Amino acid sequence: MKAITLTQLHYAIEVAKVGHFGKAAKNCFVTQPTLSMQIQKLEKELGVILFHRSKKYVETTPIGHKVIAIANSILHGLDKLDEVIHGERDEIKGDFRLGLIPTLTPYLLPRFLESFLKKYPLLQLSIDELQTEEIIKRIRQNQIDAGLLALPLNAKGILEQSLFKEPFVCYLSKDHPLQKYQRLSEKQLVDKDLWLLSEGHCFREQVIDLCKNRKQKATSQHVSFESGNLETLIHLVDQNFGYTLLPYLAVLDVPYKQREKSLKFFTAPVPSREIGLIYSESFVKFRTLEALKKEIERSLPIQLKKLQQKQKTRTVPLPEGVFN
Repeated sequence: MKAITLTQLHYAIEVAKVGHFGKAAKNCFVTQPTLSMQIQKLEKELGVILFHRSKKYVETTPIGHKVIAIANSILHGLDKLDEVIHGERDEIKGDFRLGLIPTLTPYLLPRFLESFLKKYPLLQLSIDELQTEEIIKRIRQNQIDAGLLALPLNAKGILEQSLFKEPFVCYLSKDHPLQKYQRLSEKQLVDKDLWLLSEGHCFREQVIDLCKNRKQKATSQHVSFESGNLETLIHLVDQNFGYTLLPYLAVLDVPYKQREKSLKFFTAPVPSREIGLIYSESFVKFRTLEALKKEIERSLPIQLKKLQQKQKTRTVPLPEGVFN
């Protein structure tokens, strides 16, 4: 097997990932004939068929799945070797692949991204917006290095580092009955006119958990609606429809006057989510991770830092046993 190259392994991994030779070639910045030829050479050298081809799709064969898993391990091992060498040279460089959950990306990423990249110009950062379950899956498959999301997960083979606590806030329409209170307790929450994120978002599950001990049960509603992003929920409330719960960072971009009218904070212990980084047990890029951690903590708004210092919080749990 002297003729096998790392490039061939990389091409095979990409084909298995996207299930299409044309898309894989585009992602690898080569022509489709070039990629196809290298895959054929790899199959000939191995003496097995890695992919079933048809006009509509490409399917990885059973032996192909095994080969791809080994190829991933080989490339990941080379990345680890490279990171160890860089660490010895006291450098932060190379590739770093990060996954973020959608309820963090638009509110936290812009706060640290520019300054982080300026400090480490030799670092090639790749960012994917993914739901928690997909982040864990890709870390286990060595497709990304780390995830930035809500904790704790207690997922097998996954290590966690906590960064900060982010309080929940209540965002109310102008005529909502809860407007008469200066601060809210969890027991005042009801699911009537409560707008939720769609399934798959961990923040949705935390909101549901927060409301499970409510005293008042919901009455019938004229509209049932779930959204894939928090901005839509905010706009619905702004049009005098019900209320929603938001993570604190999501409301900082709302105009001040609107915040004054619509926001209600919770009494202590304030329901919050714990935000942190996760990575696999075989992770070695600790210098990069530590630099990222410090930059995120530095970028947090002063308002949030003050809230963390002054308020007693309660971490709203994530679903148990889901991520194992």
